[in-house]
Parts: sequence; structure tokens; C-alpha cells
Amino acid sequence: MGKPEDRGGGETERGGSGLRSAASLLFTVALLAATGAALYNVYGVSVEVEALASEAACQGQGPSCKAQFTFWERSPIAHTFAMQTPKGNHPVVCQRAYILAGAWSCKGKDGAATAEPSTSAAATASASASAKAQPAKASGK
Repeated sequence: MGKPEDRGGGETERGGSGLRSAASLLFTVALLAATGAALYNVYGVSVEVEALASEAACQGQGPSCKAQFTFWERSPIAHTFAMQTPKGNHPVVCQRAYILAGAWSCKGKDGAATAEPSTSAAATASASASAKAQPAKASGK
């Protein structure tokens, strides 16, 4: 019988395995972070984005404009809405400044209407959301 071949590598190749496992760990963490950001974009930011979409659909129609959602589609990269206003149906697309991060901005699919978040709009949307989330108080008499 022949002599068994050495396929295990020598001491010189073992030094790279620590670097390889660190790179693998870093890649895994990056994928998990991107997955978390994508899930958050789809399920976690609806109040803020819906307020911006409504503002974009009502742009130029006065303060009494009330937009109603007739269609919405959410993906990790963009949210697409069809909004019914007194002046008709308006398609709106909302996206982040960067693919999975950054501030949301909405614009009409025709490019005419745009809505950018302001500090007061974000505060109003979050205050509205927290007011809706709290239970009603029972009368104490």
C-alpha cells in the first residue's frame, strides 16, 4: 500500500483560519443587520410613512384635504400607495434616502408632489401614534 498523503495543511495555513472565521462572523452579522433593517422597513414605520404619503397626495389641495388609502404595497426598499383625495386618485411612492436607512421621503409617481419629513411632522406622527396606543381611562367614580 502506498503512503497516505498529507491533506491537512501545514502550520503555515492554520494562521489564516482565524482571519477566515472572523470574516465569516462579520459577514453573518452584516446579513443579520440588513435583514433586521429590511423587516423594520416593511413592518415598523407605517405611521410616519403614511403621514408623509398623505401629505404628498394632498399637496396643493389646501389644509382641508383628507387622503384615504385605496392601495398600499410595502417592500424593504419602497412603499407604494394609491391615495384618494377630493381631486382624484394619486399614486405615491415613499423611499428612504439610502436603500435600507435614512429619512423617508414621498413623491407622486408623476413626480409632481413631494413630502420630506420635518421635525414637527415626525413629532406629531409619533404623538398621534402613542395617543392611539394608550388604553382608554375608565371613569373613577
